[in-house]
Amino acid sequence: MSGRLGRVIRRQVPVASPLSPSKLALAAVEVLTTRDGAPEALRAYLAARFRADTVLLTGSGTQALQLALAAAATRARRGTPVALPAYSCYDLVSAAVGADVPVLFYDVDPVSLGPEPTSLASALEGGARTLVAASLYGFPLDWTVLRRTCRAAGAVLVEDAAQGLGSGWASEEGGSFGDLTVLSFGRGKGWTGGSGGALLMRGQAWAEPLDRSASAIEAVGEAPTLQGATDLAASLAQWALGRPALYRLPGFVPGLGLGETRYKAPAAPVRMSGFAAAAALRHADLALRSAARRAGIAETWRELGSTGALPDEITPCRPLAEAVCGWLRYPLVAPDGPGARQVARDGIDFGVARGYPIALPDLPQAGPLLAGAPGAFPGARRLAEALLTLPTHAAVTRTDFRGVTRVLGRARAARAVAG
Repeated sequence: MSGRLGRVIRRQVPVASPLSPSKLALAAVEVLTTRDGAPEALRAYLAARFRADTVLLTGSGTQALQLALAAAATRARRGTPVALPAYSCYDLVSAAVGADVPVLFYDVDPVSLGPEPTSLASALEGGARTLVAASLYGFPLDWTVLRRTCRAAGAVLVEDAAQGLGSGWASEEGGSFGDLTVLSFGRGKGWTGGSGGALLMRGQAWAEPLDRSASAIEAVGEAPTLQGATDLAASLAQWALGRPALYRLPGFVPGLGLGETRYKAPAAPVRMSGFAAAAALRHADLALRSAARRAGIAETWRELGSTGALPDEITPCRPLAEAVCGWLRYPLVAPDGPGARQVARDGIDFGVARGYPIALPDLPQAGPLLAGAPGAFPGARRLAEALLTLPTHAAVTRTDFRGVTRVLGRARAARAVAG
């Protein structure tokens, strides 16, 4: 598609996971010929790569986190709260609802996207004995401090690495840091098999919770051939439509909610389909290469900011200098909420998107879980109001760089006039 029509129809994808039709076809053949071989192979791969003692494959990353919270709860007195970041994916609240655990929130630094130390300490002093730490948009966390903090408090460290592919700390890869680690192979996580998630456990203390979780999954588990067919269809649709020339089309489908942030009620955990396992394993190397290329796109965005092409009042979040960032997206913070919403509307064709528009403590579903008085959480609420993200995947072109520069330039001019 080219010319004026192509420019009119074109819409950049905000975030993408690489997919290969040939790898999808090989995954389908593998499932038909080896039956349960793919899940076993993926478990072995994840255990070796992320230094896990046991691996449980689930229908989604949210289900894996739900099982992680339930497993961690077996180590503490009943009713002991879980510490969750006040700004992150809504699925963290969904998992807590599914695990039926009380929650204390801690604030998030709007610059590094990591835990705010004083607020985190307050959550642990308030009785939390499970800490969920999430690598938002691939931003690394100081896992040395988090491990030390959890040991001192006697807390279980749950690493939410759903968005952490390509991040690293102290020569270790994201996904290797928690007592329990959660991975996601969903559509927008940088590494996909169509669906699925994984719970990684380290140490022998998790044998009994693992057995219970595995039994529950087997009892509820769907027919793998039916789920596999659904995952194959979803992956092919993602591959076909997840490109600028066609990405506008799914937006016309009623009820699809493409690009919208919605709370999803928890579901009983099920098995990851054989196809999703085979597809995730076959795309592992491609996902790693894609993560490495994202750093180059992020550097271009950074250079545009340093040369004045992006307005000073819209400031980029900055990952910890001594760490490796996965750059699932390039996050910026606008001066205010109305400005962020306007930029997101004006820049939608170039992949500009808002972050999660509600801080987790403000979700209606979080209210019944609260184990203490509601907090202020200024960092989280600032991010919910004004965070924007720019695309970093391989399909980003000069058209997007120029388009975003124009949109942000207009925003700067509008603020100057208003001021």
